[in-house]
Amino acid sequence: MIVSALDMYIALQDGINKVMTSSIDYPEGERLLNKAMMEYIKNHYYSEEETQKRIDDLRTLRAESIVSPSSLNTFALPYNEASDPIGYLFMLTVTFKLHYVNNNCGLSGDSDWLPSKHLRTVYKNVIERDPYYRPTDLRLYYEIIGQNVILQTGTQSYGIACKMEYLRYPKSIGLTIPQDCELPVHARQEIVDIAVRKYLEQVTDPRYQTNVVDQKNVIT
Repeated sequence: MIVSALDMYIALQDGINKVMTSSIDYPEGERLLNKAMMEYIKNHYYSEEETQKRIDDLRTLRAESIVSPSSLNTFALPYNEASDPIGYLFMLTVTFKLHYVNNNCGLSGDSDWLPSKHLRTVYKNVIERDPYYRPTDLRLYYEIIGQNVILQTGTQSYGIACKMEYLRYPKSIGLTIPQDCELPVHARQEIVDIAVRKYLEQVTDPRYQTNVVDQKNVIT
């Protein structure tokens, strides 16, 4: 069973040696494993709609929901840095509280938490033109632009608070400074398999072979 970061490194080395005789040091092992971990996370996140289990595999990365105040329907994302283990990586759900203005549905004052849908750029023009999908006080959308979540109400009503549930960046797998993978144990073999594939693709790339020759010529 693969448990520790060292276990993952040994399994990575074993996987490479099944195909070719090669040895990688700790820094290269860290690079490959962390790159593979991010590919694993992205694959599971983007297949969320296919099966809930795949997103459940990322549950250790689920951050505590945060509430952000509004500035003209603009809400700041959490820290968005790969080096920051609390930093925003992928959004799960976004809910808003509205202050109703000139509401045609008989609503006034402030709302409770209301669900919203992600307004993807590819569908934006269609949604804004179609009266059946256009944003309203009862059908909210949000966009992620730069470091902000932007609320779209399509009315004069505006957001007064935003609650975000998101996946954070994982802590980097460490070998030189030990840090085990945060993802479930059953995910670690898949991460190793991805790392092996990435290494084998790398060493068979003509550009990699050229770089190796160039480095040897510099050394000699």
